[in-house]
Amino acid sequence: MTTTKTPQSCTPSIAGDDGEAIPETVESPTGSPVADTDGMSWYVACVRVNYEKKFMLAIEQDFQGRGLPIEAWVPTERRVVVNSRGKRCIREFVVLSTFVFVRVEARHLNDIRFRPDVYKMLTMPGKKTPHIIPDAEFNNFRRIIDTGNATFINRPLRKGDKVRITDGALAGCMAFVQRIQGKKVIIGNELLYIGGATIEVDRESLEFVREGRSC
Repeated sequence: MTTTKTPQSCTPSIAGDDGEAIPETVESPTGSPVADTDGMSWYVACVRVNYEKKFMLAIEQDFQGRGLPIEAWVPTERRVVVNSRGKRCIREFVVLSTFVFVRVEARHLNDIRFRPDVYKMLTMPGKKTPHIIPDAEFNNFRRIIDTGNATFINRPLRKGDKVRITDGALAGCMAFVQRIQGKKVIIGNELLYIGGATIEVDRESLEFVREGRSC
């Protein structure tokens, strides 16, 4: 099978999770409502290659079966491929190999961290505890990916003007200018030490959030 787009991947360069254990979790009664709470944060679980979607389903079923709150996300993109019969079709591919984003309460993090199918939790250089991704930073990144028009890159983005999109499906989303092409502007966002996503928007749909390089 051949594809019309070369699969992209992102291999983490972060040190393994060898830090202190988080205090043991306290399970909720089985059957209790699975509700969002203010104490939930985004983390990254690292699993084996091509196991990302299966892992996401497994932890969702595990948590929901015990009435525990959880949200999980695996970034994907659709690509046109040619199957073994020579027919073109659209298939979904994972764009961040081995990474599964999970949003849980800190007291339940061990229920993911110490699973046998989790290689490690993502940590920052020199740190021992699992890295927490700020909600606003994560939501901006996810909104760009979820448009289906983003280009994913597995390297940190260049610094530029911070802008806010003023209309359309991404209204209110903030990102940084990467490149200017006439009336179009390439903007992007990143998750520190993980990767970034860019998208092309109309120049007139942007407003500056702070001073920077001139457009």
